Amino acid sequence: GASFLGAVALSERIALSVGLLGQYMQSLFFPYPLMFYHAPLEANAWGVSFIIGLLALLFLVGGLIVLVKKKQFLFSFFGFWIFVFLSPMLIFFSLSAENFFAERYLLVSTIGFGFFVAWGMQQLLRAKEHRNAKRWIAGAFGCLILAGSFLVVFQRNQLWKDTVTFLRADLALNPNAPPMRWFLAET
Repeated sequence: GASFLGAVALSERIALSVGLLGQYMQSLFFPYPLMFYHAPLEANAWGVSFIIGLLALLFLVGGLIVLVKKKQFLFSFFGFWIFVFLSPMLIFFSLSAENFFAERYLLVSTIGFGFFVAWGMQQLLRAKEHRNAKRWIAGAFGCLILAGSFLVVFQRNQLWKDTVTFLRADLALNPNAPPMRWFLAET
């Protein structure tokens, strides 16, 4: 019978998985524009997503090894947390039909990412040198992130009037999305 991993060659599967990890890392750090459907990723071993994914994989594995050796188990737990909740989509992406990249798969991984951001901000604020300047910078950075997040989410929430409005807005962002046209026709 057919493999549950699909009929994709191993080299293409690895390139797709690493590229998909890169695409998820891009969305984790810069989640804009928010879309329901993304165009399928191609197995391009030297594309931007692949290179970002390869760097993220090397950083994650290397970082986890260093953290475990230094007995920093909380950090290694949250680093592992980011990866473990993405791994089903990275390994079994052929089971998810056409939409194997979606922001909803990042939801649980953002907990680990948020931990590292919060820890970094705490370290910045704890440093005794230039404490007032660092607090001002951290506060301004936090306000900038909150304002940017509000603007992105507020714009997206305006599209939730009904399903048709939502699908049409996503088609405007991604016109090369046959499944979106099918969803729209069914609605």
